Amino acid sequence: MKVTELREKNINELRTLLLEQSKQQFKLRMEKGMGEAPKSSTIQTVRRNIALINTIITEKERPV
Repeated sequence: MKVTELREKNINELRTLLLEQSKQQFKLRMEKGMGEAPKSSTIQTVRRNIALINTIITEKERPV
C-alpha cells in the first residue's frame, strides 16, 4: 500500500481497509498458532499497513 493512495481515501474507506487488514492479521496469527508458519514478512507488512492506516485516520480527524 502506498501512502499517497491511502491519503486520497476518505475516513470511511480507511476504516473499512483497517477492518480488512485486522482480519488478515488475525488469520495470519491463527495460522502461525496452528503451525502453518506464514512468511514473517507477510505478518510484518500487515502490521505496518495497520499502523499506517491508523496514522492517516488520526491525521484526517485532527483539526488543523
